[in-house]
Amino acid sequence: MKNIAKHLLKATIYITLCTMISLSVSCSGEDGQDGMDGAMGPQGPAGLNGQDGQNGNANVIASDWFQVQYDVKDSANPPTWGLMTFQDEDIPELNLDNFVEEGGALLVYAKLYEGPTEDDFIILSTPVSFGSLVFTSGFQYTEAVLSLVIEIRSHDVSSLENIPNLTFRYVLVPSMTMQSFDLNKGNFPETFDEAATLFGLEE
Repeated sequence: MKNIAKHLLKATIYITLCTMISLSVSCSGEDGQDGMDGAMGPQGPAGLNGQDGQNGNANVIASDWFQVQYDVKDSANPPTWGLMTFQDEDIPELNLDNFVEEGGALLVYAKLYEGPTEDDFIILSTPVSFGSLVFTSGFQYTEAVLSLVIEIRSHDVSSLENIPNLTFRYVLVPSMTMQSFDLNKGNFPETFDEAATLFGLEE
């Protein structure tokens, strides 16, 4: 009886092991070949392109505010006009001849204090007439030397020299900067405030 039980136990274990092996083999059969990759789907819409920022004012040359000091003055008594002139040695950041030939732009402003405090002033763009005062600016050749010139006309221009109530400032905008700001399309700054905003100038 014991021998029969032992044989039955061995048979049961053998059948169980065979069943487990056959299940294992059937589940882990040999891998088939990978299928071909599917065709690439359509490309999604392109993202929005950001506009390039403006080049800034790295090439714009702006002087500080300076008082009137004439280089040339009318010989009349009192003198009715005077000139301030600036040449290459006065503006070492650029060559004036190249600047003009390439189509650079000149802006000149006059600041007049009209009251007792520092906030009582106006800034005028040249050329301009203000009462008896006339301010003009530009480039001029004198003895084959190019100069940036600011001219003042009045009944007595000598009274305007070296006084804090009247100061000037020039801004030189190279041709490349004008192109980057689209200033050649007729949208040139008309006031100092517009130029200050555009070029990052301080009052």
